[in-house]
Amino acid sequence: MRFGVLLALALLPWLLLTGIDAWTAIDRNRVSQSELADVVARNTVREVGRTLEAGWLGLDAASQIIAERGCERGATEVLDRLNAYTALIVTTADGETTCQSPPSISGLTLDDPDPFPRDTRFRIERGTLTLNDDPEPVVVLQRALPGGGNVYMLVLPTDVGVTDLIRTALGQDAVLALNKPDGRAIIGMDTKPEDNERLKTVIAGATETMLEAVNAQGQPRRIASRYYDDLDIYVTVGRSAEPAVVSAMVNPYVSFLLPILAWIVGFALIWGGTQSMLLTPIRKVRGSARQFARGKFSSRVSLSGSAAAEVHGLANSFNRMATQIQDREGKIADNMDEKDTLMREIHH
Repeated sequence: MRFGVLLALALLPWLLLTGIDAWTAIDRNRVSQSELADVVARNTVREVGRTLEAGWLGLDAASQIIAERGCERGATEVLDRLNAYTALIVTTADGETTCQSPPSISGLTLDDPDPFPRDTRFRIERGTLTLNDDPEPVVVLQRALPGGGNVYMLVLPTDVGVTDLIRTALGQDAVLALNKPDGRAIIGMDTKPEDNERLKTVIAGATETMLEAVNAQGQPRRIASRYYDDLDIYVTVGRSAEPAVVSAMVNPYVSFLLPILAWIVGFALIWGGTQSMLLTPIRKVRGSARQFARGKFSSRVSLSGSAAAEVHGLANSFNRMATQIQDREGKIADNMDEKDTLMREIHH
């Protein structure tokens, strides 16, 4: 136990310094993890914006490509160039489908089926696409040709190809939202129009912005958002303000536990080594000495090979001493017997 206490005192400075470094490392990792999450959120906003802008430009070119190559080849070419999109549909102003790709589409229903306002030729809406008799929610980019011409629509999955990615990188509570200026959500949750106006003012002239917010449960959130003027839509990625840093905390905790582990291992080694090399052999020497003192002169010490060399030397010295004493006691006993015999002869 005294060895253990001494070992603990020897490791105490290491333990204190490692503990301080571990806690500061946790804070550093939390900050770096948060900064990395901000970068991922900003990049996701840009990626989604680029995907929507590519669709907007693709709708511009779709009418010309389809006119030149025909419905089947032209629509396939547009979708090949815009690999994030799953379908292209062309309808008349009255809603009659004139071209679609893939051909297995059996229907597209918009959540807001109202016709375009007079001053609007492009909009993004949410809808339901039935493909191979399997309905799924989708994002629909619509562009109407001037003069009441055809309406061209590109269909995009609601995950926009990034939802799983942001949840893996930012946590399962991370969300992607597409909101109209009036707050209506295409993806995600509705927002207040005044919040969108405030956001639009904040990010005016900037690529995007990071905001601190609080959700309905009162939990702090970090929000990366950007308003795309050409698309008239807000792209937002929200995540928890405290990113998951469990993996980042492993190394500091391991470093903090190293001195404790070193003490435990050192104490166990000292305990086991002291028992096998010193204490157990010395107990055997002490037991043999007690038996010898009680008159059992044949008592000897037998030690295993694990005992320390010094204890082996002590045991050998005891055994030689015991042998010499036993021999001397035997001679004394013989002399006493001879003396008794001579005394009896003399008396006789």
